[in-house]
Amino acid sequence: DLVPKLPSQSAAVRRPSRADDRRRPPQDAAPAPAADQQHATPSINGSSGGGVAKRRRSAASAASAASAGIEAMSGSELLKLITLQSQLSRALMSSHAASASGGSSGTGSSSSSRSNQQQQQQAAPAALSLFGPHGHKCALAEQLLVANNFELAFQIMHECRLPVRDICQQAVCKLALASKRQAATRINDLLRNIKGTIDDDDWDLVVEAAIAALASSDGGDDVRSAEKLVGKLVGPERRVIGYLRCGKLKTAYLTAVKLNSRPLVMQIRDEAQRTDSRSVLELCQKYLAQQLD
Repeated sequence: DLVPKLPSQSAAVRRPSRADDRRRPPQDAAPAPAADQQHATPSINGSSGGGVAKRRRSAASAASAASAGIEAMSGSELLKLITLQSQLSRALMSSHAASASGGSSGTGSSSSSRSNQQQQQQAAPAALSLFGPHGHKCALAEQLLVANNFELAFQIMHECRLPVRDICQQAVCKLALASKRQAATRINDLLRNIKGTIDDDDWDLVVEAAIAALASSDGGDDVRSAEKLVGKLVGPERRVIGYLRCGKLKTAYLTAVKLNSRPLVMQIRDEAQRTDSRSVLELCQKYLAQQLD
């Protein structure tokens, strides 16, 4: 009686019940799709939503970099940035209100006011924050320069360590696209406010950008305004290039001869050939021939 009885073979093997059959998947059932396949959303052209996911990862990466930059700030730097953000918000609200009132007045400038208002409405909220990525800060500073808010723009460029020259170049190019009656005046206002804040090389690059933008526009008024900016260039060699951009080949040639610059005269000669300016071409050829003797 004390010896345990071993179960019989028939008792050890349990037959599957109907409940087990219901829980067990059928043999010919397809395997469940992977998790990433279940959530993949096809796009309109039939491809998966990889592009959307890539953009989301890029945005998340930019936000992470911006967050890391904020964490690296000291308390005083963060306080300055918060103060600038408050000033920026007020400036944008004032600009938006001015654009709205100008568009409803029915004056001739209503089209430009509506354009500025549409640009502000299309701007994403994240792009209006100084706590965003580097590119958003540059765009905000550029927008302030175009809106003649020079003091706040330079405060932001200084505190956020933004490239002043590049931002000013973009700003003058946008101002050149304004109406011919206002473009030259607004560009001169911008140049007057940035004079002395950047070195001579950066200054010449900004002025050259303004000359190129004005000279490429249709109409003699813009070309004349561009020619007036050539005198603001510091480097004499850059003045030669400025006159070339304005189509003043004779003046460019005389300036290059005073500098005794053979490369510049050769460049003027090439431009004279391209534009079929025979008188200037003959002058350049004569000068170059004398240099060879």
